[in-house]
Amino acid sequence: MSISRRQFIAKSAIVGLGSAAFATSKAASSKVTLKLTYPDVRSHPFYEVGQHFADAVREKTAGAVDIRIFTLGELGSGVNILTGLQTGTIDLCAHTTGFIGRVLPQVQGLDLPFLFDDVSIGDKVVDGPVGSKLLGLLKPKRIYGLSWGTWAPRVTETVSKPVTEPSAMKGLRIRVQPGAIYEETFKVLGAIPVAMELTEVYLGLSQKTIDATEVPMISVAAGKNYEVLKSVTKTDHTYNAGIMMASQSRFDRLKPAYQDAIRTAAVELTPYWRSLIKKRSEEAEVFLKGKGLSIHDADKAAYKKAVEPVYKEFRNKITPEFYDELMAAVSAARA
Repeated sequence: MSISRRQFIAKSAIVGLGSAAFATSKAASSKVTLKLTYPDVRSHPFYEVGQHFADAVREKTAGAVDIRIFTLGELGSGVNILTGLQTGTIDLCAHTTGFIGRVLPQVQGLDLPFLFDDVSIGDKVVDGPVGSKLLGLLKPKRIYGLSWGTWAPRVTETVSKPVTEPSAMKGLRIRVQPGAIYEETFKVLGAIPVAMELTEVYLGLSQKTIDATEVPMISVAAGKNYEVLKSVTKTDHTYNAGIMMASQSRFDRLKPAYQDAIRTAAVELTPYWRSLIKKRSEEAEVFLKGKGLSIHDADKAAYKKAVEPVYKEFRNKITPEFYDELMAAVSAARA
């Protein structure tokens, strides 16, 4: 039975539409969606960093890999999101070395108080063999270390007087970042470290259950804690590095081309991450002054001498071998 030319064209069109629909369906089903989280609020500059990273990965994979960004509390607490990374319930995470030290003791070395003279020294150290070694040591912890970044140096904010000298810390109830090295640092200074989730700090300051906190100025501005604070002392007591990480199990299941795209995008992210945080930190200081907070410099030489016992305490905890490597790297970076 013959068919007319019109019938043939109609049937061909139907077949063509079916093929196109199948191709579109196949492309959609092969698209990968990854969850990226970080331990701060939506208004923190890292959200911009995360978007920059997501855009780069999307471009490098021709839209095949889509990264969705989640803020503090949406996928768990600061501690829980690291656990999620290890178990594979979270795909990607950017976190501070203070928290990562719970998983990898050696990384606590970067949080030794007043270790680096300035941010540039810290950058040189993590960009060298020490940083590469630390990223590699994460693998047995079921975490794939991708690249380094920063959360900006940590400073000290109080509800009353500034703490320009170590003696001013005595008796101060201060919320510290979770981590043994932070607790020990402020104990040595005579303060009373308090464990508290970041989301509870505003209430703690307003109700005077704590007298102070120690976070970067950008976090103060982003979290509106400036409403209940009076002064900021630029102690810059820790470098406060960040690491972009992937769940090892999830990363291993990705296509090699997608793995390469994520690795490359993460390495390329580092200079953008650092420059944006530096810019936003400078803006935050101006903003906080405008909100009535007094900004003070600290006697860092006096502080550094006061915290010497912390170095002795943690040399063995981060392993003597790594401690010596770190100190040699710091000396080389200063040269």
